Amino acid sequence: MQNDDVKLTVEQDKRILSFGERLLKKHGPQEHKIQYISQELRELGRLVICCKSVSNVKSVDDVLKSCNWDVLIKCIKIVAGYDEQSQMFKTPSLALKIGQSLEKCARYKRSDAIKENNKCKQKEAEDFLCLYKSDWKDDVSSVASNSLNDQKYNKAQLLPLTDDVVKLNKHLQSTANSLCKKIGNNPDLYSKLAQVLLTQVILFNRRRSGEAERMLLEGFNDAIKNGSGRPDPVVMSTLTEFEKHLCTSHTRVEIRGKRGRKVPVLLTDKMRQQIEVLVYNRNKANVKQPYLFARPGEFTKPYRGKDFDEIEFVPEKEILESESESETDDLTVIEKDVADVMDFSESDTPKNLSKKKLHVAVKKNFTKAAQTRHTWSKNEKIALECQFQKNINLEKVPCKLECLNAIKNQSCLARFTWKHIKYAVKNLITSRRRSLKKC
Repeated sequence: MQNDDVKLTVEQDKRILSFGERLLKKHGPQEHKIQYISQELRELGRLVICCKSVSNVKSVDDVLKSCNWDVLIKCIKIVAGYDEQSQMFKTPSLALKIGQSLEKCARYKRSDAIKENNKCKQKEAEDFLCLYKSDWKDDVSSVASNSLNDQKYNKAQLLPLTDDVVKLNKHLQSTANSLCKKIGNNPDLYSKLAQVLLTQVILFNRRRSGEAERMLLEGFNDAIKNGSGRPDPVVMSTLTEFEKHLCTSHTRVEIRGKRGRKVPVLLTDKMRQQIEVLVYNRNKANVKQPYLFARPGEFTKPYRGKDFDEIEFVPEKEILESESESETDDLTVIEKDVADVMDFSESDTPKNLSKKKLHVAVKKNFTKAAQTRHTWSKNEKIALECQFQKNINLEKVPCKLECLNAIKNQSCLARFTWKHIKYAVKNLITSRRRSLKKC
């Protein structure tokens, strides 16, 4: 959690800390949940800071008193950016999430009061829960839900052209083949191969990137060894020859999905062979984590699919070789057709795809960006340190607007996206923190 007033407020509030401890116990060893828990605590911290500025409320326990209900509603509207004129929230999801956290805190407060045999504290919690049940919907959640729904209306949905999807898949396959041949003599290529294979898995399965990236090496090995997901013989007897072929030509790996659900990930024979090459070279690349797509070295988290931003949806005028665009109310049907293309040759592409107008934008520097990582020059580092000296001293990662202003003010940074600037500053902060620890 970054060092600021919100962190200080969280550290000084016993109820917020107790809430965080319970969340940690609930989610157990799931490391990726730590950021989620931190976000939940910061939301409550921001609410408490707002309440302090408009009333005598000093903690979440004070917020959970029925006499402070009107103050709570007022501050939630301030924090979530409620516009009195349009009667809409700027950040409706924040209002809803704070409400859910407060309800949990009230239940935990009631539980603590029962254990302590504190009737006064128990009544405060029960009164708040009663108000929450009767008034929260009218005061906050209905308006927030309407704001969320209104933001979804009349949004153009750009979809990839089939030809471009095929080109992307061929590019990934050729890159993976090349890296598999070279990695034996050059273990440093492990990182690039891991990223390319993770991208293939995500695209082929249309899976949430967070699910695919946290696939475990043990799960993959078990699927290879035990044949996870083999159909029952009775079921096989009812399938067509083509369906039987699909069952035998793909490896199924079962992973943990959202809310603990069992989620299947399919791998083609080629993908499985390439992943086996990746696994074989783990020790040479000094990979220590249990994830299949783990980072080399001391990193505790795997590669993230969201970090692969070489492909992005862009306006029509920036599209390469795309002649038209399509809008649809239901993406699921077309997404399934795209998945069909991912492992078929052009001659095997289903005929019904020819009528689908799909559309993808690939940046001109995709190939270069996918294979190389930028090394910041001395002038670029000086520009970053000059522009973000305050952020580096406070160990605070800059927001999007600050990054865009830096790009505008510093000519040597003009060729970078705001995300490149953000992560560069983050790395500077991390380097500074490490150097201070050594002193």
